[in-house]
Amino acid sequence: MYNINMFKLEELSKAPEVIEHINTIDINDFYSYAFHGDKMIVISRSGAYFIDISSPDRPNLLGFTGLRKESIGQYSNGFIGFHDRYALFSIGYDGIEVVDISDLKKPTSYCFIPRENSEIGSFDAIINDLGINRWGIYDISDINNFRPLLKFGDALDWPKIFGDYIYYFHKDMVKIVALNSPTEIHDVYRFNNEVHNVININGDLFIAQSKNTIFVFRLKHANPFVEIVSVLSYNTKVNRISKIEGGFIVSLPPLFREHLELISLANPIKPDKLFTIEAWPVLGISSGNNFFTCQNLKGKKSMEEMGKSVISVLKVGSSGTPELIAEFDDPQYSGCYCLGDLIYHRGEGVLNIYKVGLPQS
Repeated sequence: MYNINMFKLEELSKAPEVIEHINTIDINDFYSYAFHGDKMIVISRSGAYFIDISSPDRPNLLGFTGLRKESIGQYSNGFIGFHDRYALFSIGYDGIEVVDISDLKKPTSYCFIPRENSEIGSFDAIINDLGINRWGIYDISDINNFRPLLKFGDALDWPKIFGDYIYYFHKDMVKIVALNSPTEIHDVYRFNNEVHNVININGDLFIAQSKNTIFVFRLKHANPFVEIVSVLSYNTKVNRISKIEGGFIVSLPPLFREHLELISLANPIKPDKLFTIEAWPVLGISSGNNFFTCQNLKGKKSMEEMGKSVISVLKVGSSGTPELIAEFDDPQYSGCYCLGDLIYHRGEGVLNIYKVGLPQS
């Protein structure tokens, strides 16, 4: 299982690319951020910042609005999405705060929609006038009153919007709801195992993780709505899967010396196992253009030794082997987010922006 082109993370050769720190956004006490088009939304303990990143090396702070604090005193607010001239934020388990952003330089709180019967606490997606989550589908055309169109008896997992349908992946079943008449749900496909961690690779190509199996499949606009393209089976449990450009990474045991298997989907019918990287405990993976990052506990052999994590920036070299571009410390265990050729990383009270590229001649 682990004998295909095995490499140790600490022994990888240096890539010719360079990583350059290009900017810092100074925001105290922030703990999460999200992206929507050319906007970045940074959430701090005091509220939400709206930042224009259309010129990534010159981010421009547009405006700020305060957000209510969660009733239990925690800071778990999150950005949901934009709808018309509003931005929606989840306020922990309490409900949704609606912010008027008709003037992004002066965003203001518009209303608060309390969580009802553990149903509307957040949305996984907003499309047209629909708010979609695990508990149902809601008409949000009236921003003051979210009206349920379809409510599920049990929470359904992994909602994905593709074409004219919402696809739910619940246990081993795929269920669909038509966007133009979201009042009925239909069973359309059954996997031979329960699946989770459903990821869109590109276009209609998806992957889903089971206990020791990974399904590569396409979604269709009509019956049959699911077409299995290929299946990868392992003789051990799959820890998790992560998307990278052109494929995905499979994380396999053991826990404190994980094996990251890089899979190319250039030909989805025959997934190509390029190589395996042996790494310290891996906390997260993000993908950019021709590179990916691996948040890991470098040099730590047990949980007791954990001090700080490290962000390793890697690429697939021209010879098809992994190369290490750079590494930097991650003392707050915040991980990073890759977007194009940029890496966004949360430091102590700042958001650092790095650019990955070829060295200047």
